[in-house]
Amino acid sequence: MELAEYTLELAKPLIGKKFDVELRDGGTTTMKLEDALPYEVHHRRPSRKAPVPKRAPFALYFTGQPAPVLPQGMYAFRSGGESFGSIFIVPVSADEEGVEYEAVFT
Repeated sequence: MELAEYTLELAKPLIGKKFDVELRDGGTTTMKLEDALPYEVHHRRPSRKAPVPKRAPFALYFTGQPAPVLPQGMYAFRSGGESFGSIFIVPVSADEEGVEYEAVFT
C-alpha cells in the first residue's frame, strides 16, 4: 500500500505491533507502534484557497531502544507482511526506558 493511502483507521489495528527499522548503516533496530492519533494541523497564515485534504491528518507514535537515538529522517518500517515503506520520523522524547518517535501524515 502506498503511504498516501494510509489512514488513521488503517493504522489503528497495528498498535502494539513491533517493526524492524532499517538503519542508514545497513543494520536494523526494533520499534513498537504505541499509538495512532488524530493530528490537528495549524495554519499560521489564513489562505483563501486552502487545499482539500485527501485524508484526515494523523500521527503515529513509536518507541525504540534508549540508544542510539535515531536522527530525524526517512526509515523503512517492516513487520512480517506489514510495511510502512519509508516514513519520516522525529524523536520527540527520551528516558531510560526508550525513545519516542513521531511520524505525521497530513
